[in-house]
Amino acid sequence: MFIKGGEKTLRWLVIGISLILLLSCEREAEPLYPHRGKLVLKGICLNHTIQFIGGQPIRLDKWEREWINPIDGKRWERVFRLENECDFPQSLEEGDEFWFRIVPPQPTCIKCKGYSPTPNKGIPIEVLY
Repeated sequence: MFIKGGEKTLRWLVIGISLILLLSCEREAEPLYPHRGKLVLKGICLNHTIQFIGGQPIRLDKWEREWINPIDGKRWERVFRLENECDFPQSLEEGDEFWFRIVPPQPTCIKCKGYSPTPNKGIPIEVLY
């Protein structure tokens, strides 16, 4: 039924096509700067509020859809509390935008006891600029 050597040729053809398909698939690389944020409130003693403004999505349970600052009544959307205060660059000011990634929780560091209101939900981040 088969031409002599046809099975061998067919097998190599299937292997070759499979290799081409496997090698041509591209995995999406993780972006170098996955999330974009804005420092919206620079509170005393590193009690900072950050607004998520773009980049890769962040799980909804990690940030507040809406938060009202109890001091001035200003309403903020898509915000979270800076959770790893001691790793945040002091050079950033309110209104500054930056790229960041979420990092594992860090051990707490020594900080002053002053308080500024922040959202309930916090995220430890590394600023990438």
